[in-house]
Amino acid sequence: MKKTFHIITVIVLGLLVCIHPTQSAELDHSMAVVTEEVKRQLALIATLVPQESAQTPIRIHVNSHPDSAWVYALAEDAVAQRGAVLTSKDNAPRLDLTVLDMRTTYSPTEHADSVDRSIVVWLSGTYSATGKRESPEKVVITTRCSRADAMRTQSLQLQATHGTLPPEQRSILEELVEPVVFVAAAVVTVVLAFTVRSK
Repeated sequence: MKKTFHIITVIVLGLLVCIHPTQSAELDHSMAVVTEEVKRQLALIATLVPQESAQTPIRIHVNSHPDSAWVYALAEDAVAQRGAVLTSKDNAPRLDLTVLDMRTTYSPTEHADSVDRSIVVWLSGTYSATGKRESPEKVVITTRCSRADAMRTQSLQLQATHGTLPPEQRSILEELVEPVVFVAAAVVTVVLAFTVRSK
């Protein structure tokens, strides 16, 4: 009898695991993902500034975007690593940066308790002294995660690092099978408890 009880318990737990898949990998914070990719793209764009222009004053301009001040600060570091000096003089060459796309979005999956997080980063830049343009490839980083992890790892610091989660939808599997499994488990437990007790 005990053997039967253990087998039924294992089956019920197995069904519950199938209904609620676990998330194995640790999810990176949206701020860290966006920052790393913006820095990478800015480093490519900064190559428009020739190395021989070291110590040459240049200006940086970022197009209108809710996170433009943050992008500007990261661009300052990227340009400084090329050896250029920032200035506000109007006659200095200018690095024009455009945020083509930078956002975090969430889309539903087949499981109600998980979502697909998509982080998009796409920048471009033009250097006025040469007229050259650099536009790194648009990057979309999609990760499947639980709703709880999505909420925990998004950052409200920037508009680009958070989004709205889709409304939670329960699948037919969850609507029908989950209650049946719980009721069956309860019934089996009660029957086995009375059977064991009567002996």
